[in-house]
This record gives sequence, C-alpha cells and structure tokens, in this order.
Amino acid sequence: PVISTEISTDVVILEDEELSWTLEARDEDGDDIRWEDDTDLFDIDPASGLIQFTPRQVDVGRHTVTVSA
Repeated sequence: PVISTEISTDVVILEDEELSWTLEARDEDGDDIRWEDDTDLFDIDPASGLIQFTPRQVDVGRHTVTVSA
C-alpha cells in the first residue's frame, strides 16, 4: 500500500487535548488496507486508519511511533 497522508516528523500534541486523525492509503491491487502501530500510547483502527488519542501527564515526552498499512 501507498500511504498518502503526510505526517510531519515532529507532531506536538498537548496534554488532555484529543487528537483525532484518519490516515489514508491506497493499494494498487485493490486489496483491503489493514493499519497497525507499534506503540502503547494509542490504537489505530485497523480498518479505517483512525487514531484517537488524549495524552495524559504520564505520556509527556518525545515518542517515536511507526504506523504501517
């Protein structure tokens, strides 16, 4: 799949403010896209690519996250 959502290398998310972000991708063969991530901070909906996340005090800091389709 080709991920078409551009993501900055540095994203700032404020504590106690919800992030809602839907990633987009396409598959040249028309296969269904299945999303996954490598973090415990949030879950990505495997079918829609929706990320919903409200960081708490314990989440403050720099994190590297990989999302794949």
